[in-house]
Amino acid sequence: MIIKPVLKEMLVSGQLGSGESPYITYMILDGLFGEFTIDVAEELGIPCVHFRTASACCFWSFFFFPRLVDTGEIPITVYV
Repeated sequence: MIIKPVLKEMLVSGQLGSGESPYITYMILDGLFGEFTIDVAEELGIPCVHFRTASACCFWSFFFFPRLVDTGEIPITVYV
């Protein structure tokens, strides 16, 4: 994966920081960039927190699932 070494170089070089603080001191990650970003943060000793984000459709399915069970839609019956 090419992004992992590129991200590591960007963090080490200070190009992702600001003028007052050129280096990243903490990382907040979302579900999309979690796995490889956590590896880089651990290698560099940067604390991080990873939020598992979900889309609106995913959230809707979690919210609506009990109703599907109550109405008998789940489990799905297969007729052969």
